Amino acid sequence: MKTMFKISYQINDLAKLKGQFIFDKKSNTAVISENDIATILSELTALIISLKKKHKIYQFNYSIGLIDENNNIDTPKILFTDEKTLFNEVSKYSALTSATITYLQATDHGEYDSRIWEDCENPLGTQAILSLVTKDKKWMPEYIYFLRTCDLDHEVNQGGDIEELIEQYGWCKETATLAIARLITCCGQHGSDQFEDLLEAGLSDYIQENKQLFLEKLMEEFKYALDSDSCYSPSLNASKEDYLNEYFEYVEVLTSVLDKNDFDKISKDLLAIWTDFNEF
Repeated sequence: MKTMFKISYQINDLAKLKGQFIFDKKSNTAVISENDIATILSELTALIISLKKKHKIYQFNYSIGLIDENNNIDTPKILFTDEKTLFNEVSKYSALTSATITYLQATDHGEYDSRIWEDCENPLGTQAILSLVTKDKKWMPEYIYFLRTCDLDHEVNQGGDIEELIEQYGWCKETATLAIARLITCCGQHGSDQFEDLLEAGLSDYIQENKQLFLEKLMEEFKYALDSDSCYSPSLNASKEDYLNEYFEYVEVLTSVLDKNDFDKISKDLLAIWTDFNEF
């Protein structure tokens, strides 16, 4: 009997659109090999892309099983019960990094143009991006971008994930950039409160020792918010006073670590962006 894999999936919790997708196990090994995991991830990603063309998907979950001489099509041997168990395996293979990024792209842009949910608490792709960024902090920019694609007005575990990453890597350029994003484009429900906690947990000292770098990263975040027309940025169409006042609502929390010269520089840089937009 030919050995095959089966993806069982459910779309949207209320509609309960269920389905399955079956494909061949290409390797001849008795165990699940790296090539098998690559095939599973590739087929799963392609399936999600295909289903997004047919359905408005805001929630998608899946399990993956094995069909062989001992396990038939209706009762496959379950290999992976969810995204977490799958990416616990995927993360063992550095060659699957690119495929992981492709999966992350596929699980974005669901219904309402926000990231698809795996369930009522977890955005799909969470375990995929964590499998990268917990292995190497070089993936922090991709993690920040991932957070920006999530509906952080309904966040559940993101604050804890952020805290764990900062504990893992300590204060450095990457984690300071993450903290800045948490204050602005990844603010969501609890970003402001968490940023204040981070200041007390060592970020304040890091800023004092690396102020120039911090201010550069802060301005990069402001510029990203404006360029992407983020819901967390004021409109360049607003009056100059309203535009600046709204931005300074974000950085008011930094009054304990930045001085007047720092705020004057931020104001000057922000005003230059507003002026370029409105006067040319």
